[in-house]
Order: sequence, then structure tokens, then C-alpha cells
Amino acid sequence: MTDPRCGDAGGVTRAGAPCGSRLNLGASGLCIMHDDARASERTAMRSRGGHESKLTKQREKAALPADVPKAPRTLQDAVDIASWITRSVLIGEIDVRVAEAATKSCRQYQLSLEKRVLEKEIAALRAQLAEAKKGRR
Repeated sequence: MTDPRCGDAGGVTRAGAPCGSRLNLGASGLCIMHDDARASERTAMRSRGGHESKLTKQREKAALPADVPKAPRTLQDAVDIASWITRSVLIGEIDVRVAEAATKSCRQYQLSLEKRVLEKEIAALRAQLAEAKKGRR
């Protein structure tokens, strides 16, 4: 005797052939995909599968959010992130393209931070120069 199949209980594929699944047959003899009584279970299964698929794709490309350092606030933070990116690429934790984009972003942050510091220094020097000019008069 062969194992029962979903098609034996009336499960039919989209092509109209009897369903050949032997897995996850319910009391009705139908697989989860053809058993209307288990629709909520099927929906939950598909949802879990979609979530796992998303995580798998994310793992293949980029690091998981829990593994990524926090957003930089200082120049040292940017240096630390650049170091993390380098290590992550070398050990295969993140895709090279992701690392390139992250490195560019990190560099832009660094340049912005440096410009902000220079702007503050220029403003302070201008204020000192204005005070010095007042003292000469």
C-alpha cells in the first residue's frame, strides 16, 4: 500500500491534476494548501515563510540591524563604523556593494562633521577679528 496523497481526497493542482503532496495531510486527507478548514493555519504559515525569506535575503546582502553599530555622533564613531565595515566585508558578514555604500555614507558623515567644526572655528575667528578691530579704533 502506498502513502496517501492529497489528490486521493480530492486535492487538485491549478493544472487540474491530482495533488501529489504527502506532507501535512489533515484529518480530511487534504494538504494544508487544499484544506479550506485550515485556511488560517495556511495564512500563518505563509506569513512566517515570507518573514523568514525576507530575513534570509537581508542576511545575504547586509548585516542584521542588531549587529550594526549605532549611528555615528562623533568623528571617533565614524572611524569605529569604518573599522566595523572593513571587518564585516573581510569575514563575509556583509556584501561588498553594501560595504561600498556604507563607506560612502560614513565618509559623507565625516566630511559634514569636519565642515561643521571648521564653520564654528571660522565664526569664532571672525568674532575675534571684529573685537581686535574695535580695540584699534
